[in-house]
Amino acid sequence: MNTLISLSSSILLHIAFFCLILLPSMQLSAINDGNLIKQTCKNTPYFQVCYNSLSSDPHSSKADAPGLALIAVNKISENATSILHYIKAVYIETRDLAVKTALHGCNEVYNTVVNILIPEANEELTKGNYKFATDGITNTGREAQKCENYFEKPQKLNIK
Repeated sequence: MNTLISLSSSILLHIAFFCLILLPSMQLSAINDGNLIKQTCKNTPYFQVCYNSLSSDPHSSKADAPGLALIAVNKISENATSILHYIKAVYIETRDLAVKTALHGCNEVYNTVVNILIPEANEELTKGNYKFATDGITNTGREAQKCENYFEKPQKLNIK
């Protein structure tokens, strides 16, 4: 289960740098002069995670701040989708009822993240509605935290 917590923490790191740095930096630069990624990531608590995530996209070197924000949303989506696949795989394999219960809750959470919250944030970002995009990504972080909480506070299994 430590892998799930690590994956969940990873998505929270992506969300943190997106909400705290990328969207406020929309005002700082309209054009990426090659240093925009570094400038943006220097202001995050996790420079290397931010820099590696953004730099791994081939379009990032020429992206403006809104473009970098879209790249960040895509990275969050990739991460959340990987977590969802992992949750489903572990759910099938585990026999531990407490773990199965927590994974069931996490499955619901990450289905919401992947199928509703991230697409909505992406759409709002594309429209230039940065506040609504930030709200959507913030909600994604809250949902990811719910998953972690399921492992800390076991509940009864209530599968519909």
